[in-house]
Amino acid sequence: MPQPDFETQAYWDGVKNHELRVPKCSDCGLMRWPPQLTCTQCYSENSEWVKLSGRGTLYTYVIIHQSVLPQWREKTPFNVIQVALEEAPHIQIMGNAVEMDDSDLKVGIPLEIVFDDVTPEVTIPRWRPRGSYPTTEMPRAIFALGFPSGTLQL
Repeated sequence: MPQPDFETQAYWDGVKNHELRVPKCSDCGLMRWPPQLTCTQCYSENSEWVKLSGRGTLYTYVIIHQSVLPQWREKTPFNVIQVALEEAPHIQIMGNAVEMDDSDLKVGIPLEIVFDDVTPEVTIPRWRPRGSYPTTEMPRAIFALGFPSGTLQL
């Protein structure tokens, strides 16, 4: 389950309200991810959280067939994806693809966010296909999975 901290609380509050939010520098306008106190471009500490459309494209993915964590073993196989956001393609947010077969995952397909209210207190962002999408592109896989502090921990 999510473990919000000082830097990620606004993200998880947005997700709970079915909104995708990222921090944007108030001085230079850079949207950034993962959340952090200072802007990576101008080093300003002035920022605001902005709501985005929740649309993007599949940047990369991996299909997990064997989990080392006991709580995930019976859920295999499952996917972990990175989505490049439409308004800020330099930002890739991790999640899971839903409402499609893992064999249909292809880099570049358009996706949109959906919000999974897993408990009354916890909402998890997931991604589903948006419209028709090409299926001829070669997939790329990620080999190391990292999560910034306070985000979803598998």
